[in-house]
Amino acid sequence: MTKSDFIKKWLANELSKEEMEAFRKTDDFKSIVRIDNALKSFKSTDYKLEEALTDLTEMRSLIGTERSWIRHLMKVAASVILIVSIAYLFMPAILDQNIKVISKANEPFYLPDSSKVILNKGSLLTYDLSDWQNERTIELSGEGYFEVKKGATFRVMTAQGNVLVLGTAFNVVARESYFVVDCYHGKVSVAIGEKETILTVNERIRAINSISSIVETFQSDDPSWIGGESSFVSAPISRVLEEFERQYNVQLDAYQLDTNLVFTGNFVHTDLNLALKSITVPLELDYTINGSEVTLFRESSN
Repeated sequence: MTKSDFIKKWLANELSKEEMEAFRKTDDFKSIVRIDNALKSFKSTDYKLEEALTDLTEMRSLIGTERSWIRHLMKVAASVILIVSIAYLFMPAILDQNIKVISKANEPFYLPDSSKVILNKGSLLTYDLSDWQNERTIELSGEGYFEVKKGATFRVMTAQGNVLVLGTAFNVVARESYFVVDCYHGKVSVAIGEKETILTVNERIRAINSISSIVETFQSDDPSWIGGESSFVSAPISRVLEEFERQYNVQLDAYQLDTNLVFTGNFVHTDLNLALKSITVPLELDYTINGSEVTLFRESSN
């Protein structure tokens, strides 16, 4: 699929999970996301941004109607030009080359201070190089493992909570309403709302909807997902199934499952059937696979 096809389908909200995953890895996606995020928070008394965004929305809706390919492409081009024009005129800072966006999964990369980061699948990390020596701050969406070199305060900012450290190793999960921080070495300070908690080695904090939090201990040298396995301890079944969909790029239909179920166990990332059995056997379920769709169900007892 060409770049223009990706952009066209993204604007029309028509990308499949697989296509979205591929598009996330491109430089075009990273640039568009930075511009889109900045537009959401930008306000100007001289420029009618809301009207411009309304026009853009109308353009996006037109893409869904039956038109020729060339007219589709013209609409896409007009939408992109509108976004880029606003960005260049009013927000040159968002095009700063100092802003780095990382989305590659399961491959270690190093920050400017040699701190090591590994991202889990479906995760996104951004940071600013301009004042890195004095302010080591990153933004994370998804899950990441960090080995931080000693130096200035290191901050991991997420929508669910924030983590502050000086030099340590830890794992952060920040997905929708679920937030987990595991400390593997040193100490970390975790802020969830107004509450701040200090974690030491082999301590974990979990929170759902940024309200309740639980501190518990665990025994592990590093996150299991780095070794190709997802592990859960008393996790909501919805979170387990979401992670399964993310790792295998499938759609799960689990209409018979009680949403109040909690799951303790694990599944591998390299064998679909084995992974499904790891979940279904303990819960006394069965499953069928139809392409990228997987149905979980409970056999009727006679």
